[in-house]
Amino acid sequence: MFTSENTKDLEILTTYDENLSIYEKMLSSLKSHVFTPALANSKQFTEMIAKLKDIKAAVEKDKARLNTGFGVKFIIDLLGCKKMPVRIPKETFKSNPNLINENNRTYIEDTFNVCIVRFDHEKPQFPIPECPCCEQDGITSKQELLNHLKKSHITYKSMKKKWEQPNFSFQNVDFDKMEVNPTPGTIRNLTNSVGQIYSQNTPTQDFQSMRNTVIEYLQKLIQKYFPDSELLKYGSSDNGFCLQSSDIDLCLVIDEKSPFKHPKYYNLLIQEIGENATNSLSEIIVLSKIYSTLLADKVKNLEMIEGARVKIVSFKTPTDPPFSVDVCVNRRVVLENTRLIRTYSLIDERVAKIGVIIKLWAKEQSIADPKNGTLSSYAYILLVIYFFQKISNPILPSLQEEVVVKNYVDTYDCSFHDDIQVFTQQAKLNTDSEGLLLLQFFKFYSFFDWNSNTVDIRKVQYSKKMNKDSQFFISIQDPFEPLRNLGDVITNQEACKLIINCFKQTYIDLSRGISLNNIIR
Repeated sequence: MFTSENTKDLEILTTYDENLSIYEKMLSSLKSHVFTPALANSKQFTEMIAKLKDIKAAVEKDKARLNTGFGVKFIIDLLGCKKMPVRIPKETFKSNPNLINENNRTYIEDTFNVCIVRFDHEKPQFPIPECPCCEQDGITSKQELLNHLKKSHITYKSMKKKWEQPNFSFQNVDFDKMEVNPTPGTIRNLTNSVGQIYSQNTPTQDFQSMRNTVIEYLQKLIQKYFPDSELLKYGSSDNGFCLQSSDIDLCLVIDEKSPFKHPKYYNLLIQEIGENATNSLSEIIVLSKIYSTLLADKVKNLEMIEGARVKIVSFKTPTDPPFSVDVCVNRRVVLENTRLIRTYSLIDERVAKIGVIIKLWAKEQSIADPKNGTLSSYAYILLVIYFFQKISNPILPSLQEEVVVKNYVDTYDCSFHDDIQVFTQQAKLNTDSEGLLLLQFFKFYSFFDWNSNTVDIRKVQYSKKMNKDSQFFISIQDPFEPLRNLGDVITNQEACKLIINCFKQTYIDLSRGISLNNIIR
């Protein structure tokens, strides 16, 4: 007998089946016209198609069962549900968005009937007769099951080294018990050392020419597939604070529609999954093409990395010397950021010299590694710029204050003054040597009020601390991204103390006449 419950279930399954068919057609179109062969034939994409076909087959079986008077079975078994999905009206879902956060729920939007389909997943009850993947018996807990699955059924292509929290051990520096009075001779020697170390560690003209040759070659290689693209340097590669050992950081600027054979596919995807997700897919397609192209070009250590902030293709060139290269796509804000930092470096040559010394110093002190819970080199450059803005006779202005003509890039306000002639003249009013400025830098951050202030190069006035509720207190504001605190990478209170302690100890050592060459080896 065909009941009203059968009718309701059949209606839900029919709608579900129609949605699956649309999804299958879209995937098929992407595979034929958009994806690279490597992506279209990847294991992940193949498994997705196979799973989709399994679900459609289960739906068809259950529709046949409903038409003959039986209930739903196959789709419930396949999805691990206790019962047939129930409908939740979209209005109910909107009024209670936390529904999506309930445990053991999967939500699928029904575009035809404007509702949400909810599945109640069945939790395994222990003890269970046997492992779901094999015939092993006697599994009495969830942990036993997980251990067995990891041991017997889950394999890894590569084992990554286990990350260990670094040990930030140090002796606290007490200024009150120490006499710190640098002599004129000490400052003179320090100035000479700054100039010498700067010259030894920044790229020569010939070295810079080799880096540019690598970039030109990569540009030609990529333009075979994306002729309207442009490969631009960013970060330390072009911001005035480059070391001889710095990576070549490159950003490929390209129209987001370019990876698709026709704009209609780009527009279709925006309608289906939204603009951000579509642009992210475009980025992955471009990076995949770069990856496959470089794979045939015999580069070394080639990998595609999807980080928390930026997706990149990373590799080493087969040149002598080899260069480490990172390529990202359409990160236009980082290009503006590079231009801003470079403008600061051009106002006065002392800025670039002190910045390079601080980058080298931070690496020598092992406090410039965000992956291990300390600050990035970029963060230290912001500390340098901020210091030059805040000394009693400022060498640098705030280039982002009182800008009349606005420049918005990817929704961020990237406006700043780039006509530096007037600022260059003002900087010359400060006649302090590099040696004295370096000492002042370490003293400035030894006594900086981290509990109350944020390092913020956007403003002349002091800024209140970001993230006041944070247990860690180093706060450094990104100049263009207002919610980004570069101090958030620090995950250990001892690391904060170590960084500040390094400022204090270095100030004392340099003031007492210890050579900078002994500190930066």
